Amino acid sequence: MKFGYILVTGAAGFIGSHLTDQLINSGICEKVIAVDNLSMGTWDNLSTLGSDKLIRVEANIANSEELSRIFDMYDVDIVCHLATSPLVLSITDPVFVFENIVTMQKNILECQRNGKFKKLITFSTSEVYGSSDGVVLSETSLLKPQTPYASAKAAADMLTESYAKTFTDKIEYTIVRPFNNYGPRKRVLSGAGIIPQAIKAFAAHEPLKLVDNGETMRDFVFVEDTARAVIEIIKKPELTKNELFVIATGVPRKMKDISIDIAKLMHRPINIEYVPSRPGDVSYLKGNGRKIHSKLGFSPDTEWLEGLKACIEYYTRLLP
Repeated sequence: MKFGYILVTGAAGFIGSHLTDQLINSGICEKVIAVDNLSMGTWDNLSTLGSDKLIRVEANIANSEELSRIFDMYDVDIVCHLATSPLVLSITDPVFVFENIVTMQKNILECQRNGKFKKLITFSTSEVYGSSDGVVLSETSLLKPQTPYASAKAAADMLTESYAKTFTDKIEYTIVRPFNNYGPRKRVLSGAGIIPQAIKAFAAHEPLKLVDNGETMRDFVFVEDTARAVIEIIKKPELTKNELFVIATGVPRKMKDISIDIAKLMHRPINIEYVPSRPGDVSYLKGNGRKIHSKLGFSPDTEWLEGLKACIEYYTRLLP
């Protein structure tokens, strides 16, 4: 099955750029409309920048008029909504982050309700669960967000589900809930992104700062695997209509162990400094990806150390 135009919001960002590249390279659609306000991303992230299948649009989709103009210009079949505001910003500017995330979701859904496109694939986050306290998290697990960012993402998910129940003949969606993505192109923010932060610190022979004595655990998914999951969702609309899918490996890793793996691969001494936790920090996340495997035959398949090597190669190239 080949689609017409697929619109990707947040297309110049970390996950969005990988998804945009895979959409173009897969040949699944005629054109990809890459939309981004470039507040966190850059067009240089796209390896398909010169493709005649790529249409770039710089726009702020929190502005409903800007978003509507895009749909007036192009006949869109599917929207992949990845644009967001970062978790770390929600600690210092919670009102902006919450309002921005929810407003973008509302604007996208209103365009869909008004017939501007057919199918919405919208990105959630494992942060909506809060700390799982050792419980394996699935699509049916309770949401217990611990930050304004996580609350906003949970609200966006619930808004999507409520639109589908209220406007049943107009809203078709799939919610993708990936656990921690890692890989090239992640923006290095202060206090965010253990893998790029570790590479940066070890390359500079500086200590890596870790909270919770490095015992915090996350379920890491290589970013190209997440993008591949979305391709599989697009290919099988009859199996993914109004569904939620967790994307996870089911293998939680301690921050301390991740740091040791990176130091060894970089042939650097292990230099770690333990610091106090941030407000709202989640201590343990482990996902259950059985549903998407059962329905679509998808499982993340990038080997952990190979993924880390790709990260090291990418981020060391960016260092001065």
